[in-house]
Amino acid sequence: MNLVNLFEGLEYEIICGHIDVEINGISYNTKNIENGDVFVCIKGYEYDSHNAIEEIVSLGARVVVVESNSHIDKNVVMVKVADTKKALAIMSANYFHKPNEKLITIGITGTSGKTTTAYMIRELLEGVDVKTGLIGTVEIFDGLKSIPSVNTTPASYEIMHQMNEMVKNGCKAVVMEVSSQALKLDRVYGMKFDYGLFTNIYPDHIGKNEHDTFEEYISCKMKLVEMSRQIIVNIDDDILKTITMQPEVNISTISIENTADYRAKKIEYTRKEDELGMKYELCGRSVHIEMSGIFNVYNSLMAIATVNEIMKNTICSLSKIIKNISYIKVNGRMQLVHDTTGKTVIIDYAHNGISMEKLLIEISNYTHNRIIVIFGCGGNRAKGRRFDMGEVAAKYADIAIITSDNPRWEEPLDIIKDIETAFDEANDGMAIKIIEPDRRKAIKKALNLSNKEDLILLIGKGHETYQEIKGVKYPMSETTLITTC
Repeated sequence: MNLVNLFEGLEYEIICGHIDVEINGISYNTKNIENGDVFVCIKGYEYDSHNAIEEIVSLGARVVVVESNSHIDKNVVMVKVADTKKALAIMSANYFHKPNEKLITIGITGTSGKTTTAYMIRELLEGVDVKTGLIGTVEIFDGLKSIPSVNTTPASYEIMHQMNEMVKNGCKAVVMEVSSQALKLDRVYGMKFDYGLFTNIYPDHIGKNEHDTFEEYISCKMKLVEMSRQIIVNIDDDILKTITMQPEVNISTISIENTADYRAKKIEYTRKEDELGMKYELCGRSVHIEMSGIFNVYNSLMAIATVNEIMKNTICSLSKIIKNISYIKVNGRMQLVHDTTGKTVIIDYAHNGISMEKLLIEISNYTHNRIIVIFGCGGNRAKGRRFDMGEVAAKYADIAIITSDNPRWEEPLDIIKDIETAFDEANDGMAIKIIEPDRRKAIKKALNLSNKEDLILLIGKGHETYQEIKGVKYPMSETTLITTC
């Protein structure tokens, strides 16, 4: 591709060299440079590739895009832009011939519920013959194959690359989780989503290398409003309710508590041998989902609303969409697993205090003897999470087994000590505490001390099939551990 075409829609200044050159590809990581590439220098939290221009040129880059001209190499074309993250997004869209404009694009943001809602939407669209790709926390699905995700929302180049694969593989739509970090770091800059979905907002991801304040977190989430042609919003969330006050925004609403376009009524908790589910009424029709909790009522409402809005002018009926949602389950999200003796274990990705509290409150609505919770907290993340989770466990669990999650570069026992401190302060003497740093042993311990009338919650890792320790991801499938104990 010619550099002129690659820079279409981008304001830039040529520092040295000539713009009329052919390039082979785009790279933004020194590990992936190929001869003839345009390299885009990005300033990250820990590393700034502006300081590696000599290495970048030696590895074969033909063009280098920078934010400043403090490091000049006249052996290559050097181009200056105001913001290299935004430039990468524009260049990537141009390089892949704007595949996002060839798909129905659905972007989901919110503190929780993004993954479950994304899978529900994809399955519902597939059920009405709309082939749909997915980009999210668990995986990227391009219509033919699945790739494990590194980030909830990948870099802008990867987004366009994967959307291009989706178009080639016959997809007509893509549903993607849009994290606050992605919005902050302009990974989706320049995109116009056909549908922008807002699930809920509460404090999370506040700390080093995340968001400085809750206000900044909200501000980043709200960027999706201007980036979407139609908004679908949960108006039971007080913060999100403010979106409805913005003029000239095309909005559809979901709710349980308020008048809305899609409102769930007559909500019931259902339990069968292999199911903890929910039933409710929507627009005079009965809805049944095989996933527990009010939060999954919200997730299913959001999914039904989105697909119904997409299919409004077709022969597809709301009744068909509602029927199809009853079959959907999501791995690692309120996932029921039974051990060899028939004991019930619920695996969930809840990894902060608010999500954990919601989960435990909802589970208490089902018939049970004791609630046994196995949990830890991820290392190198906001430290407040571990104190919140310890407090919640003391308040709602009958037995809390505190163990290791993904300690990353922290010492597991240091994380456990913080959780234990909060647990002890909040415990009124009713909750039993067990410390077992080895997560495998913790799971086995829970199964051994439980009976069939107990509900066991294994939370924090959800869909993950590894445990990250000191930079290494060791294989560990919690589903396998439960079913083979």
